[in-house]
Amino acid sequence: MRTARGVTGLLERLAVLAFAALVVAAIIAASLALGYLVGKLLL
Repeated sequence: MRTARGVTGLLERLAVLAFAALVVAAIIAASLALGYLVGKLLL
């Protein structure tokens, strides 16, 4: 019982970390794309 609970907690933590990493990666990708577009327009 306790081990299964610990495993689910670990999986939840991993899922949250993966989701956070995905969000950060998406923000970085969006900012890079935006900067690239702005640079293309200005130059």
